[in-house]
Amino acid sequence: MSGKRSVVRPFRWTRERVALLGTAPDAVIGRQLRVAAWSVRRARRSRAIPAFQPQSPRVDWTAEKIALLGTAPDALVAAELGVHCSTVITKRTRLGIEAYSPTGPPVGYFGLWSEKALSQLGKMTDKALGRRFGIARHTVLERRLRLGIAPYGRSWSPFKWTAESIQQLGTRPDPVVARRLNISPRTVGDKRRTLGIAPSRRARSYEWTEGMIRMLGTKSDVELARQFGIHRKAVHRRRRALGIPVATQEVVRSSGDVERAERKRSDRRGAKRKSAGTLDSSHRASSSTSARAREVQCRGEGTSR
Repeated sequence: MSGKRSVVRPFRWTRERVALLGTAPDAVIGRQLRVAAWSVRRARRSRAIPAFQPQSPRVDWTAEKIALLGTAPDALVAAELGVHCSTVITKRTRLGIEAYSPTGPPVGYFGLWSEKALSQLGKMTDKALGRRFGIARHTVLERRLRLGIAPYGRSWSPFKWTAESIQQLGTRPDPVVARRLNISPRTVGDKRRTLGIAPSRRARSYEWTEGMIRMLGTKSDVELARQFGIHRKAVHRRRRALGIPVATQEVVRSSGDVERAERKRSDRRGAKRKSAGTLDSSHRASSSTSARAREVQCRGEGTSR
């Protein structure tokens, strides 16, 4: 083998290569010239060449297009006009038009739905469609329900909200109302938010009997909650409200627990006695065997004499 080492030659920035700087992103030029992006960025900055700035196509802002600014989210207006969202934001800011804020019912909001957005209803999830066009998920859901379109990925018939079912919204937690109406909690929550009904903040009420109250403090809150079939926090709040201390190890056990404890103790004592008897019998057997061996040995010595 020869002792020559490979020499790494530095990258030379020729006129043709320098002319490419700033005409595209540094990473793109780096892949084209087979150099690192940081090397392209350093060469561009050392020559005071500005970074590449993509130019969006010019928009012919007519009076009709300007009238749409601020009447809906910028992303939805951009989808309607077929331009980038930043273009709508820049134009609205320059004209001093405030951003859209849904402070009440969205009057005229659904009229801005483009044919492209309407055609995507049911072909993707409501969350993905809302993120793509800048609309809240429950707004997409409400629009889809109005048109009777099934959700994405499953066959489904829309739930018919009657006056009685709407009256239950907000009176109990959404999962409780969903179980009563035999629908999903998300459906209940979406309908409640659409109608502007606040969620139920009332804690669940349990019927505390005298027997349940007498048992507070005799066992841990977890054991009592499992026995009563309620949440641990409900037992904890009730015990604290009545001023009952938490159960400790010194709490008197029930008769069944005492019997089980006594039975375990008797079993342990019997096992100890049995093991002690086994040791005594083995010791006796070994001692008798050694005594017989000595007797046989003595007889043999007497016969030899």
